[in-house]
Amino acid sequence: MTIAAVFSCLFTESPEYLRMYVRNFLTFTGDDCALVINHNGAIDDAEVRAISPRVFAHAGPTRRAKLGPTLLLGHIESYEYACRHIGEFGYFCTMASNALFVDRLQGSDVAEAVGQGRTARAEYDPAQLPGFWHWPKVKEDALVTGYFDRLGIRRIDNAQIEGFCTSKKDWGRIAQHRAFLAEAARLGCAGFPYEEVLPMTVLAQDPPAQFTILCHNFWERFLTSTAGAVRLEDMMRPPRCYDDSSSNWRGHRVFAMKWFQRTADDRLTGFLCSETAAFHLPAMRDLAALEAQNPVRQTYLDLLKLGPVGSRMGLQSVLKEADAPWEGAVTLYSGQAVTPERQIAGLDAAGPLITPPYVYFEQASGAYDFDLKMARQGDQYEFRLGCPPVQGGVAAEGGEILAYAYVPFRVAKGTDMVLVVSSTVRAGSFFLT
Repeated sequence: MTIAAVFSCLFTESPEYLRMYVRNFLTFTGDDCALVINHNGAIDDAEVRAISPRVFAHAGPTRRAKLGPTLLLGHIESYEYACRHIGEFGYFCTMASNALFVDRLQGSDVAEAVGQGRTARAEYDPAQLPGFWHWPKVKEDALVTGYFDRLGIRRIDNAQIEGFCTSKKDWGRIAQHRAFLAEAARLGCAGFPYEEVLPMTVLAQDPPAQFTILCHNFWERFLTSTAGAVRLEDMMRPPRCYDDSSSNWRGHRVFAMKWFQRTADDRLTGFLCSETAAFHLPAMRDLAALEAQNPVRQTYLDLLKLGPVGSRMGLQSVLKEADAPWEGAVTLYSGQAVTPERQIAGLDAAGPLITPPYVYFEQASGAYDFDLKMARQGDQYEFRLGCPPVQGGVAAEGGEILAYAYVPFRVAKGTDMVLVVSSTVRAGSFFLT
């Protein structure tokens, strides 16, 4: 297996979230991309390797802190691990555990992004640093400024570490400073993020290197209550033209975004870490670009916004490929042994909808499985709401259980409408064209 690009992630989260994170990586990246996880010792390396030959795990020796040189040391450890265990690869990219992929990525995309990226540059004199960001703390750090002075570095700069990508050779230039970083870590230096200063500064020296940023951080939200969280509408924008006017790497092609909640309970995280996310997300962007002029397409978009419902109905969002024979179908919701009670159960939503969606069951005895499936072929969409009986259930009046899905969607000029979908044991399909 030939690897074109290696991605590095420093990991301190649970094994459960690790499996989600790896699934996001494998779903959105090609077979020529590999992931190296540097964890804190709570992960079984062999179990991670068993997931995919493209995923590696190791516990580096450095105890990492949020500020200081240790995060960059952790990525250098993974770079050296990749050099030993993967061997030849073209590019090395640093990621974060709360940054997830939102667009498909092949090794050729990485090469193109770096080739069309920026040439590293350094703007600031270490003796006359500006008063914003962490620069005052950098100026006060005699260890790092003295180190730059001994190396003859007269200009320094910074760059976001999440998604920072350059060639294997140029990352080797960064790795050459490991001994200095280790000494800074031993001395307890923790004033500023070394990982955002040293890489750009090193690559800006002769000969300056090409680099790119593959991850978009929502820095403008960092000091808000949402702490930079990615929103559903952010994911709807075409990643190929995502632009951050506040940064000097504006215009770089975006393949990942940060910050996402690192939990399975978060709807956006759960969606992006599902096996069908790479199928859904491009379709959602295409539909969003139509500005809701087509109610059928907007219905598809709104359905994918639906989150899990309350415990009363026992339904859950699964977002996984349905079993044959309905090829290409996706299960949006499913529930087991649901007892119909002539009730309307509201479905929670991941974002603002026009009107709340509902599932309605007619009164019946026994218990029933429940699923809402969807398939798309060109401009035609089919949704199936199925309620087969279990546990010997007998439905009222004629042996059929009636269930309805009330799904909101938009038409031109913002007019609200509600689509009423019925299903029975014997027939549970309807078509939108």
